[in-house]
Amino acid sequence: MLAGQSAGSDRSLAALLAAQTLSSFNHSMLRSALLTLVSFRGLTAFGLTPEATIAVSTLAIVLPYIFLSLPAGRMADRFARASVVRATMALDVLVLTLGAAALGMGDGALLLVALLLGGIQAALLGPAKYAILPDISRPGALISSNGWMSASNTLAILLGMVLGNLLVLDAAGVRALIIGGVVLAAIGCALSLMIRGEAAKDAALPLGPATLLADYRALAARLRATPLIIWPMIGSCWFWFQGTIWTALMPLYVAQAGQPAHHVSFMLLASSAGVALGALCASRLVSRFQPGALSLVLLPLIVLPGLDFWLMAVTPGAQATPRAAFDLFVLAMGSGFYLVPLTAAIQRLTPVQERARFIGISHTLSGLSMCAAGLVILLYPAIGLSVTDIYALVALSTGIVAALSLFQTLGPFRRASVGQPAQ
Repeated sequence: MLAGQSAGSDRSLAALLAAQTLSSFNHSMLRSALLTLVSFRGLTAFGLTPEATIAVSTLAIVLPYIFLSLPAGRMADRFARASVVRATMALDVLVLTLGAAALGMGDGALLLVALLLGGIQAALLGPAKYAILPDISRPGALISSNGWMSASNTLAILLGMVLGNLLVLDAAGVRALIIGGVVLAAIGCALSLMIRGEAAKDAALPLGPATLLADYRALAARLRATPLIIWPMIGSCWFWFQGTIWTALMPLYVAQAGQPAHHVSFMLLASSAGVALGALCASRLVSRFQPGALSLVLLPLIVLPGLDFWLMAVTPGAQATPRAAFDLFVLAMGSGFYLVPLTAAIQRLTPVQERARFIGISHTLSGLSMCAAGLVILLYPAIGLSVTDIYALVALSTGIVAALSLFQTLGPFRRASVGQPAQ
């Protein structure tokens, strides 16, 4: 019986990982295609300037996380989580069909609408897929499952970004995007049907506009009532804050270093590969070392590469893309490493019937963190800081937050996991 349950868990986990990977790949490919068409083919949407179109495309991804994650979490606690995953994956077929039509017609406005619907789908899927993960993971394998989810998601976004950029400027490539996107979305929808379903965790939970407002009002009180997840929440939000700053300022950093524009892609590749490798390392190593040892290793692993960025800027002739890419790879690896156990802690340290709502809180705060990063990017020149100054400060802060959040989180997480099967 236990062997059958484990096999069912493995199949459900594999199906969930594959489905969410295909969804992330398709959304990344759509956005990359839009940005490339705006930048190189003069595509417009709603009469906006290219800069405004790019900004709106970013808001189309971030705003749904801020406004829909809390109701999505409530929905994933109210209904069977596997059913919510299936419904959102079905919505993804509509998103990619609309995106395919937009690409075929060269309609920038329709493509922007498809991107917004993709952001809504991702926001609705997030709490359900993370809340169901403990249900379909083997006992003691929650960190490993999160590591694989983070790594596969990161690589899917990277691959979608690259292929969207490469294919959309060629007629045959556009046809491949149109057909491939819809086919992959349909495959993802079919895979979601293989996820083992369980009963709703809180079938009596009310839904409606009043409950949504109540969730927002009760957000701080809910966190105060569950103090063990404060540090995991802080660390998770900081991951998205620092990641937004690093990626958004990278084109400016490359330009100011006098490097060719295509080096931006090389740097982003190094960053994505680092996050993915860090997540996979976490799935193997977190359980083998004490929290203090892991924190002591993470601090220099994240801080020193950021300081090297600053040293290259102040040392004449020192700036070189390979060195900067290696620094970014190492820093991203540390960041990807520390995020995985924090996500697992939010899943394990919250009541099972409220797990999706807490994940919704985490996603809401992460979306706000990305907006806060945007404000930092907007304001830092006014106080006389350079890009490398910001990079060094963010790296130092990230190292401290990573070390503290990991140290404060792993002890309670391990105590909660001892003798507990995945719920």
